[in-house]
Amino acid sequence: MSPNYKFIKISTIASILGISVGAVFGALLRILLGIIFGTYCEEPELYEGSWLIWKASSGDPGNVGSGTSAFCVTTSGISDQYGGALFVDLPANVLGCFLMGFLQSGKVLNIPSDVNLAFLSATSKAQKWSSLHLGLKTGFCGALTTFSSWNTQMVVMLNGSTAEHGSQGMSVLFGYGIGLQVALAAYASGMHAAMFFHRRVNKAHAMEEDMVEDQKQSAAQMMITQPSDHYKFYSGLPDFERHFLQDILDEKEVEAIRMEFPNVIEAIERWKNSTFFHRKRNFDFRKDLRDLECALICEEDIEMDRLESLIKVADQNSWDVTSLREYIEAKVDMTSTVRKQTKYFGISLAAVLLLVLFILFMIGLNSGDENDEGEKELGINQMLCISGIFAPFGALLRW
Repeated sequence: MSPNYKFIKISTIASILGISVGAVFGALLRILLGIIFGTYCEEPELYEGSWLIWKASSGDPGNVGSGTSAFCVTTSGISDQYGGALFVDLPANVLGCFLMGFLQSGKVLNIPSDVNLAFLSATSKAQKWSSLHLGLKTGFCGALTTFSSWNTQMVVMLNGSTAEHGSQGMSVLFGYGIGLQVALAAYASGMHAAMFFHRRVNKAHAMEEDMVEDQKQSAAQMMITQPSDHYKFYSGLPDFERHFLQDILDEKEVEAIRMEFPNVIEAIERWKNSTFFHRKRNFDFRKDLRDLECALICEEDIEMDRLESLIKVADQNSWDVTSLREYIEAKVDMTSTVRKQTKYFGISLAAVLLLVLFILFMIGLNSGDENDEGEKELGINQMLCISGIFAPFGALLRW
């Protein structure tokens, strides 16, 4: 028996690369937002000659941010500028929390969908790209947001020994309050934005949600023509099967799958046609139909005696169980194919991006000005490169 040399799984490598790339961009964006919204305004001399701040030829000499791309909104709390409640990393935390809410799955958003990224189409290949999800959520958002820097600034301001204006207890109190409330509001806003886009790009999901709402209203008015839990009946099935069997799947989605995996659509169509009467007209065996589909499609735990009785019911009513089994096998093959495609594409793309970024950082480190002794000085551009190089290690350790 040959030894197993596969120490690290391909999926683990993809996750490491995805998180690393996301962390680099997240850390750089956090630093850039901090500079633009406040740090530059406290020490503009540090950014002379840096590409981070665009400076116009004209501006008000008495106003530091005038004629530049800086906004002078936040402050570190230790300079001669008053304030600190609007801390340096507040813009980055707001953006990061919004993106965290925006990048949530259907399950977290409490919508009838099993998509991993609710704002994208359910048929998007990015839904299966797990390394992308980790890279965005853990890598990018994790590096973009910060609790440690925010808390450190509040503690330094409260201590006051290194601050121009001494201890600033009231600013610290408002800083914690603003930081928490704005982060929560940004996260909630991101979730609502994700649900908005979810309904726009996933018509079947929106139609299903409207059906459920209409049924609730009909139940209240005693105008029900189908069993009261008709649409809830399908809730245990995955998105595609639930929508296809209810005739609310977008035809474009069906045709897109049919073009690439025709055997998948053909098999489930045969199953759907064979169960049409008991699904739409006669509800006597409705529970048996539901239990059989969940047992085979969702692989729910079920007693062998119960499964055998369901198969007998299927045979008595001419349900095409063979086609259902063929569909399940074809779907497994389809899912495996899509995941392999996205996995290897993700590894290749992340590796190339990481290599390019590393090369750029090394070039940036060697591009500093020389001092009188002929040695390279570390300017703001070089410090940015160093932050980008070390960002992946912190994100991976946190992961």
